Amino acid sequence: MSSITRHRPPFPSGWSSFPISPSNLTLANTLPIGQSFLWHRHQLLPEAAELDTPAKEIPTEEFSRALLDPPRVVCLRQTTSRVYYTAIYPEETQDELDRRGGVTEKWLRDYFHLDKYPSLEAMYAEWRERDPNMFGRLEMAYEGMKVGEGGRARGVRLLRQDPWECLIAFITSTNNHIPRIAGLMHRLGTHFSPPLLTLPDPAHDAPPAAGPSTPPPTADSDVPTTTTYHLFPAPHLLPVVLEQTLRDIGFGYRAGFIESSLATLRTEFGDGPGDIERGLAGWRGGEVDVVREKLIGLKGVGRKVADCVMLMCLDQPHLIPIDTHLSAIAARHPLFPSRLKNKPMSKALYDEVQEFLLDKWGPMGGWAQAVMFALELPDATVSKGAKGSGAGSTPKKTPKKGTVMSEIGTPIKAEEGEDLVKLEEVGEGSAQAWRTPVKEPGMGLDSPAPTPTRSRNGSTSKRKLATPKRAATMGDQVKTEEGEGDVFTPGGLPAGYGFKRTRSAARVELQRKESGVGVLAEDVKGLGLDE
Repeated sequence: MSSITRHRPPFPSGWSSFPISPSNLTLANTLPIGQSFLWHRHQLLPEAAELDTPAKEIPTEEFSRALLDPPRVVCLRQTTSRVYYTAIYPEETQDELDRRGGVTEKWLRDYFHLDKYPSLEAMYAEWRERDPNMFGRLEMAYEGMKVGEGGRARGVRLLRQDPWECLIAFITSTNNHIPRIAGLMHRLGTHFSPPLLTLPDPAHDAPPAAGPSTPPPTADSDVPTTTTYHLFPAPHLLPVVLEQTLRDIGFGYRAGFIESSLATLRTEFGDGPGDIERGLAGWRGGEVDVVREKLIGLKGVGRKVADCVMLMCLDQPHLIPIDTHLSAIAARHPLFPSRLKNKPMSKALYDEVQEFLLDKWGPMGGWAQAVMFALELPDATVSKGAKGSGAGSTPKKTPKKGTVMSEIGTPIKAEEGEDLVKLEEVGEGSAQAWRTPVKEPGMGLDSPAPTPTRSRNGSTSKRKLATPKRAATMGDQVKTEEGEGDVFTPGGLPAGYGFKRTRSAARVELQRKESGVGVLAEDVKGLGLDE
């Protein structure tokens, strides 16, 4: 289906804005950190009109996504003193109506909690006072730096998301990582929703009459030239029989979770337009134990996923979801009880870790964990555009050598089929990958190395020696298996991730941190904590 091509208005004269400092909101530290997964991220080139503007007042990147009610694309840019925004509709006449009515500004103020929690700086000050061991090192020494500089701790806000989108995202997050979750969420839109509109890459976007502001990309360039936006599908538009379709587009075993949860929600709230969305929104601010029990009643939702959903869209700012990352953060705390580090993961241990962090971080503990979680992540976790058709399109080429990021900033190795990718740490939160055959080390500290074996056709593969299973304890390595049958190609992911996956299921093994906390995925799944 063809898409309407629109253009952004001239920047900054055609955009709206509101004043805010990066210490109160930094888009680059808030949107790509595993809260929402449908934002595109584009690098910008200076406009000709901006050449005399101080460098600190020139945005360096743009975030954009499609929004429902009313259907439009929202684009955001940030300088050191303002956030600029524009709403682009399929019909140009609606753009000005949005601007006059303040439709998108109201959405942004709610989405970023700007009215309810206007001073993020005050929160940081309280966290530093409550927990000097962790937050005392996060002093905001960023004066004079451009937006995007100064570290990932600055200006991290919790988002107030749409409950339906948030629920599906975190069911999808089970034993998953941020780029892959984003790819799957975009696939839902491209598969079930028609194109809303197409925008040129912002670095080369100008109304036809004005001409290009910068030279267009050459034929050999890897820079995407357009992005096509799709709305996230509303629940009443999804078919009753859904699992196989979701498996076909890469959801693996999570497909059954989504089909079952949707059926439960239809029974609970109805199947008319807006029924499920209003029903989920009605849980906002409810009693924690009651809402958590309702969420855990959905297939694929365990304690952690339920806490994520309640924190990120149901107005429970104190909740701290406990996963591998937060467990590792807790274990590094100087006051963390040593007796907990060697205990098998359990529901009781989940409660103890959660209570420990809540005691340190206070009633806005969920916001504090977002800051600490952001520090654990690599820089690039959202799309930077896609050539031809946005999130579902394929970049021109993917280099064999590139940057692959680990989720918790530790050295990792990944194996795709029979091709080994060795990952070595290159700075905090990132790893450099070389697609070369290397000797695979043992899984554990004292595990034997794998032995090469020869198949009937003469090819050589590597096989790990069996090791006895035991209960996972605090400090163990993390092993994550992606769903069997998941198919990953560059065309299925939003562009900008810098890697591709083979048809076979990928396995990522996160080597243990000396002071970290980990849980084996299968053990956590069995407990229902990491779902």
